[in-house]
Amino acid sequence: MQRTEVIVAEVQDPARSAGAGDARVPRRTASSPELRDVFGQVTALGVDLETIAGRFAQAHGLHPTDVRALRVLADATAALTAGELGDRLALSSGATTRMVDRMQAAGFLGRTRSSRDRRVVHVTMTPRAWTTLEAFSGRLGPVVDEAMGETFTAEELAVVARFLTAAAETVRAAARVPSTDYRRRP
Repeated sequence: MQRTEVIVAEVQDPARSAGAGDARVPRRTASSPELRDVFGQVTALGVDLETIAGRFAQAHGLHPTDVRALRVLADATAALTAGELGDRLALSSGATTRMVDRMQAAGFLGRTRSSRDRRVVHVTMTPRAWTTLEAFSGRLGPVVDEAMGETFTAEELAVVARFLTAAAETVRAAARVPSTDYRRRP
Protein backbone atom coordinates (compact mmCIF):
# COMPACT_ATOMS: atom_id res chain seq x y z
CA MET A 1 0.00 0.00 0.00
CA GLN A 2 1.39 3.44 -0.92
CA ARG A 3 1.92 6.10 1.77
CA THR A 4 -0.99 8.27 0.61
CA GLU A 5 -3.34 5.31 0.72
CA VAL A 6 -2.16 4.44 4.23
CA ILE A 7 -2.78 8.00 5.40
CA VAL A 8 -6.28 8.03 3.94
CA ALA A 9 -7.04 4.73 5.67
CA GLU A 10 -5.63 6.05 8.97
CA VAL A 11 -7.72 9.20 8.69
CA GLN A 12 -10.84 7.15 8.18
CA ASP A 13 -9.92 4.86 11.10
CA PRO A 14 -6.97 6.01 13.27
CA ALA A 15 -6.85 2.64 15.01
CA ARG A 16 -5.96 1.02 11.72
CA SER A 17 -2.23 0.47 11.36
CA ALA A 18 -0.26 0.41 8.13
CA GLY A 19 -0.53 -2.97 6.49
CA ALA A 20 -3.37 -4.20 8.69
CA GLY A 21 -6.37 -5.42 6.73
CA ASP A 22 -9.69 -3.87 7.69
CA ALA A 23 -12.76 -4.65 5.65
CA ARG A 24 -14.57 -1.58 7.03
CA VAL A 25 -12.30 0.84 5.14
CA PRO A 26 -12.39 0.46 1.36
CA ARG A 27 -9.10 0.99 -0.42
CA ARG A 28 -9.02 4.25 -2.34
CA THR A 29 -6.36 5.68 -4.59
CA ALA A 30 -5.60 9.16 -5.87
CA SER A 31 -7.66 8.37 -8.97
CA SER A 32 -10.81 7.60 -6.97
CA PRO A 33 -13.52 10.25 -7.35
CA GLU A 34 -13.75 10.73 -3.57
CA LEU A 35 -10.06 11.49 -3.13
CA ARG A 36 -9.89 13.62 -6.28
CA ASP A 37 -12.76 15.71 -4.91
CA VAL A 38 -11.23 16.02 -1.42
CA PHE A 39 -7.79 16.97 -2.69
CA GLY A 40 -9.33 19.33 -5.23
CA GLN A 41 -11.13 21.11 -2.40
CA VAL A 42 -7.96 21.18 -0.28
CA THR A 43 -6.03 22.63 -3.21
CA ALA A 44 -8.70 25.28 -3.77
CA LEU A 45 -8.62 26.10 -0.06
CA GLY A 46 -4.84 26.49 -0.24
CA VAL A 47 -5.14 28.88 -3.18
CA ASP A 48 -7.78 30.93 -1.37
CA LEU A 49 -5.70 31.08 1.82
CA GLU A 50 -2.67 32.21 -0.20
CA THR A 51 -4.83 34.94 -1.76
CA ILE A 52 -5.94 36.13 1.68
CA ALA A 53 -2.36 35.99 2.95
CA GLY A 54 -1.21 37.99 -0.06
CA ARG A 55 -3.78 40.71 0.54
CA PHE A 56 -2.92 40.78 4.24
CA ALA A 57 0.78 40.98 3.41
CA GLN A 58 0.21 43.89 1.04
CA ALA A 59 -1.84 45.76 3.65
CA HIS A 60 1.06 45.39 6.12
CA GLY A 61 3.90 46.19 3.72
CA LEU A 62 4.99 42.56 3.53
CA HIS A 63 5.52 40.04 0.77
CA PRO A 64 3.31 36.89 0.83
CA THR A 65 6.45 34.84 1.52
CA ASP A 66 7.05 37.01 4.60
CA VAL A 67 3.69 35.96 6.03
CA ARG A 68 4.55 32.32 5.32
CA ALA A 69 7.88 32.83 7.11
CA LEU A 70 6.12 34.25 10.15
CA ARG A 71 3.78 31.23 10.23
CA VAL A 72 6.72 28.82 10.00
CA LEU A 73 8.61 30.62 12.75
CA ALA A 74 5.55 30.82 15.00
CA ASP A 75 4.78 27.11 14.53
CA ALA A 76 8.37 25.93 14.96
CA THR A 77 9.04 23.80 18.02
CA ALA A 78 12.67 24.96 18.17
CA ALA A 79 14.64 28.02 17.07
CA LEU A 80 15.41 28.05 13.35
CA THR A 81 18.44 29.28 11.48
CA ALA A 82 17.97 31.22 8.26
CA GLY A 83 18.94 28.08 6.34
CA GLU A 84 16.32 25.99 8.13
CA LEU A 85 13.69 28.66 7.51
CA GLY A 86 14.65 28.80 3.85
CA ASP A 87 14.42 25.02 3.57
CA ARG A 88 10.91 25.05 5.05
CA LEU A 89 9.87 27.76 2.59
CA ALA A 90 11.69 26.12 -0.36
CA LEU A 91 13.79 29.25 -0.93
CA SER A 92 17.36 29.49 -2.13
CA SER A 93 19.94 30.71 0.36
CA GLY A 94 20.15 34.04 -1.48
CA ALA A 95 16.38 34.55 -1.45
CA THR A 96 16.26 33.59 2.23
CA THR A 97 18.98 36.09 3.11
CA ARG A 98 17.19 38.87 1.20
CA MET A 99 13.88 38.00 2.92
CA VAL A 100 15.40 37.93 6.41
CA ASP A 101 17.31 41.18 5.75
CA ARG A 102 14.14 42.87 4.46
CA MET A 103 12.03 41.64 7.40
CA GLN A 104 14.71 42.61 9.91
CA ALA A 105 14.94 46.12 8.42
CA ALA A 106 11.14 46.41 8.69
CA GLY A 107 11.22 45.35 12.34
CA PHE A 108 9.61 41.91 11.98
CA LEU A 109 12.63 39.68 12.56
CA GLY A 110 15.80 39.66 14.57
CA ARG A 111 18.93 37.53 14.56
CA THR A 112 20.16 35.93 17.76
CA ARG A 113 23.41 34.03 18.24
CA SER A 114 23.10 30.61 19.81
CA SER A 115 24.39 30.43 23.37
CA ARG A 116 25.74 26.93 22.65
CA ASP A 117 27.57 27.72 19.42
CA ARG A 118 28.27 31.37 18.61
CA ARG A 119 28.64 30.48 14.92
CA VAL A 120 24.93 29.58 14.79
CA VAL A 121 22.48 32.44 14.29
CA HIS A 122 18.76 31.93 14.84
CA VAL A 123 16.03 33.98 13.19
CA THR A 124 13.56 35.32 15.77
CA MET A 125 10.22 37.07 15.59
CA THR A 126 9.94 40.52 17.14
CA PRO A 127 6.93 41.73 19.14
CA ARG A 128 5.81 43.56 15.98
CA ALA A 129 5.84 40.26 14.09
CA TRP A 130 3.78 38.52 16.78
CA THR A 131 1.24 41.36 16.76
CA THR A 132 1.00 41.26 12.97
CA LEU A 133 0.57 37.49 12.92
CA GLU A 134 -2.11 37.72 15.62
CA ALA A 135 -3.94 40.26 13.45
CA PHE A 136 -3.81 37.82 10.53
CA SER A 137 -5.16 35.00 12.70
CA GLY A 138 -7.76 37.35 14.17
CA ARG A 139 -8.92 38.22 10.66
CA LEU A 140 -9.51 34.56 9.83
CA GLY A 141 -11.04 33.59 13.20
CA PRO A 142 -14.54 34.97 12.59
CA VAL A 143 -14.57 33.47 9.09
CA VAL A 144 -13.72 30.04 10.49
CA ASP A 145 -16.27 30.47 13.27
CA GLU A 146 -19.00 31.35 10.81
CA ALA A 147 -18.12 28.64 8.32
CA MET A 148 -17.51 25.77 10.70
CA GLY A 149 -18.35 26.67 14.28
CA GLU A 150 -21.99 25.70 14.15
CA THR A 151 -21.87 23.48 11.07
CA PHE A 152 -19.87 20.52 12.37
CA THR A 153 -19.99 18.47 15.55
CA ALA A 154 -16.90 18.04 17.70
CA GLU A 155 -16.56 14.49 16.38
CA GLU A 156 -16.71 15.68 12.77
CA LEU A 157 -14.12 18.35 13.46
CA ALA A 158 -11.87 15.68 15.00
CA VAL A 159 -12.06 13.72 11.72
CA VAL A 160 -11.31 16.88 9.75
CA ALA A 161 -8.33 17.60 12.01
CA ARG A 162 -7.00 14.06 11.56
CA PHE A 163 -7.40 14.34 7.81
CA LEU A 164 -5.68 17.72 7.61
CA THR A 165 -2.82 16.51 9.80
CA ALA A 166 -2.30 13.47 7.59
CA ALA A 167 -2.63 15.52 4.40
CA ALA A 168 -0.16 18.12 5.71
CA GLU A 169 2.38 15.42 6.53
CA THR A 170 2.03 13.97 3.03
CA VAL A 171 2.36 17.38 1.39
CA ARG A 172 5.39 18.27 3.53
CA ALA A 173 7.05 15.03 2.45
CA ALA A 174 6.29 15.83 -1.18
CA ALA A 175 7.68 19.35 -0.68
CA ARG A 176 11.05 17.84 0.23
CA VAL A 177 11.30 16.12 -3.17
CA PRO A 178 13.91 17.91 -5.32
CA SER A 179 12.46 20.05 -8.09
CA THR A 180 14.32 17.95 -10.65
CA ASP A 181 11.97 15.06 -9.79
CA TYR A 182 9.04 17.14 -11.05
CA ARG A 183 10.39 17.50 -14.56
CA ARG A 184 8.55 15.63 -17.27
CA ARG A 185 10.17 12.42 -18.24
CA PRO A 186 9.85 11.02 -21.76
